[in-house]
Amino acid sequence: NTTREDRKGLTVVTRVVGLDNRELFARTDRLDALANRATPLAAVPLDTIFVKTPMVLVSLRLTDRRGKLVSENFYWRGKAPASYRALGALAQAPLILTAGAPTLDRQDKVVRVVLQNRSPTPALNAKLTLVNGSAERILPAFYSDNYVSLLPGETRVIEVRYPASHAAPPFFMLGGWNVAPQSLVPAK
Repeated sequence: NTTREDRKGLTVVTRVVGLDNRELFARTDRLDALANRATPLAAVPLDTIFVKTPMVLVSLRLTDRRGKLVSENFYWRGKAPASYRALGALAQAPLILTAGAPTLDRQDKVVRVVLQNRSPTPALNAKLTLVNGSAERILPAFYSDNYVSLLPGETRVIEVRYPASHAAPPFFMLGGWNVAPQSLVPAK
């Protein structure tokens, strides 16, 4: 906690899954994060997990006492450098991509984009790109999140802001490590 305020009643959910989405480890910790200091937690037993599964995905989610997401981290962890080669064999994850109509917020248009992973495969490094009808990037564009990873069953909402002066309809292109490429025009 690098703020001047104590954050009490937090919850950390730690999950370790294999590339086949098999849960290998899960733990929920409740904690108070005092102002301007680190709050240690018990280590995740990766060495034990690596004995049987040399390449894993680690998801960490920190929520406040109301369940609101405070922080989220996602890691690809391998026992050895050669373990990362297994990522190349992941099947494509066809994410479901939806977007609402652009809304006006002062000088910007804002689009809420929803990514859903209903496949049985983790989707790694999903990246949205805002483009025009000629597939040229619309700049500047600001994304609330990008290069996201989604385990099966997870959903992520990303807010995209771009200049209101851009009149043509925007398109979104989606790609990623093992994310099936697709494009979408937001609703009008």
